Amino acid sequence: MTKIVTDYTDITEKNISDWISNFLSNHRGRLVKLGEYYDGKNAIIKKKVVKNRPNYSINVNLAKYITDVHTGYFAGQAIAYDYADDEKGKKLKDVLEPIFTNNYEDEENFKLASDASCYGAAYEIVMVTDDSKKKMSERLKFAKLDSETTFMVVDNTPLQTPVCAIYMYEKQVSQLTKTTEWWGYVYSKDEIKQFKWDGSSAKITETVNHLFKDIPVIEFSNGTDQKGDYEPITDLLDAISLATSNNTDDLQSIANAILAMYGASGTDEATINAINQSKVAKLPVGSKMEYVIKNLNVDGIKYHIDTILKLIYQISQTPDLSSDDFGGNQSGVAMEFKLWGLEQARTQKVRNFQKALIKRINLILNMMNLSNGTDYDLMQAINIVFYKNLPKSENDLYDMVSKLSGIVSDKTLLSQLPFIKNVDDEMKQKQEEESEKAKQFMENYDGLGETNEPKE
Repeated sequence: MTKIVTDYTDITEKNISDWISNFLSNHRGRLVKLGEYYDGKNAIIKKKVVKNRPNYSINVNLAKYITDVHTGYFAGQAIAYDYADDEKGKKLKDVLEPIFTNNYEDEENFKLASDASCYGAAYEIVMVTDDSKKKMSERLKFAKLDSETTFMVVDNTPLQTPVCAIYMYEKQVSQLTKTTEWWGYVYSKDEIKQFKWDGSSAKITETVNHLFKDIPVIEFSNGTDQKGDYEPITDLLDAISLATSNNTDDLQSIANAILAMYGASGTDEATINAINQSKVAKLPVGSKMEYVIKNLNVDGIKYHIDTILKLIYQISQTPDLSSDDFGGNQSGVAMEFKLWGLEQARTQKVRNFQKALIKRINLILNMMNLSNGTDYDLMQAINIVFYKNLPKSENDLYDMVSKLSGIVSDKTLLSQLPFIKNVDDEMKQKQEEESEKAKQFMENYDGLGETNEPKE
């Protein structure tokens, strides 16, 4: 967990310095290491290698695979917002949708989910740009912050109420010397403080007020313990890379086998070179030659690697999509059973992301209400919908929708169809088509079972 718990909640230079020192000493190293695993840069530590023996370092980047699978399953299909079918819902949609579009919300959510999967938590800032000539809806922006340099400070109570969020960044001082300095911001419920970090203490350089009525930094947790999806198995990730590297060393040692000659003591270097070129050896009577190679236990190596892989997939709750278990036509129940572990991880993400997205919307509405003099009620007008990003049989889907017609509402059924992007617009268009058909029927019907259309 990246949170800094404190007994002292006053935002002073001393407390800021203590919080940053705590973060750098106890948390940043872990976060940097997790980022290196995702980038495939974690070290492969071998014991002393024999001189002139092959020494490969092959990183089997399963950390990226785990995060990509979890993130794709959870956020690969865009998160949707179901607005109430009343005037409040319509107004809320008209306010939020343009802001979401301007900020590429779908892409932002996916990046946040990926960071949370990697580091255990992701962070986003909501802010207002300085261009006062534009409308507030155009000035409101939200963007992901660096998870390796952002953290929350909470008080030492059972509720762990947030005190502030701190974001740090490297600022280039000189292009010529490429020297940098560490700067940062402290975001509280009513102020933003800029500071400079000299390596041991923070010096506040500027303080400005904001009107969000809350800390404008949102924490997207991956789970209740804020651990990354591959964080519990970093030792196993090291082991699979080490096993693959050592196995490659052994195979390369066979390719570079030693040629041993027996009973040919008079063979000189010139003769050996001639043998290498002509591939023909003229040996004295009673002599022989053969390659000396290391005997490999292929079955043992395969068993070792397969065991490590099985543990990696099992503990990280990630399916091995290359397995034969996912081939062929399988029922939905069978597929869900194979993805049971991944589904448990997804449900945790849903709960935490829902809270974070609600805070994002509340921050946006606080500024819109202040700017426009409105009073939008979030909880009564919107529902956040998360989808599993799974391949589906469209025929089975259409059959299910057809069978539920008349039992489930049309809006719910239409929301299941992947080619319908906006359910409300589709229902409106369908209603207009039905009205037009009814109008045409009434114009052409005489009430006596005959139409008013001219006969030939």
